[in-house]
Amino acid sequence: MAARHSQPVRFGAMTLAQLAEKASVVPARMLALASKGHLAPGADADLIVVDPERRQPALTVAAGQVICMDGTVIGRGSTVLTTAAGAAGLKERGIAHRVVDLSRSLLYTKGR
Repeated sequence: MAARHSQPVRFGAMTLAQLAEKASVVPARMLALASKGHLAPGADADLIVVDPERRQPALTVAAGQVICMDGTVIGRGSTVLTTAAGAAGLKERGIAHRVVDLSRSLLYTKGR
């Protein structure tokens, strides 16, 4: 899959910076995830290190923890993104979750 995403860069259709924005900043804004899509104090410390020769991810970090290295998943656990409506059910089941306010997302259009 990584090679498919690198095609626009390899053929000059976009820069690496444009690819990074389209793969991280834009989705974070679409889902109103203020702590994702950028590296700054208070951000989640998610990143992907790409091997430019192989055009594949070499290392993936989520919430500051290495979760994948050279194609091998080494992380454990996950966090479900939910709206406030689903939070109580997830809490009852002891499932790690994070409430997302979709009214702040670029996808939310109900009633507009």
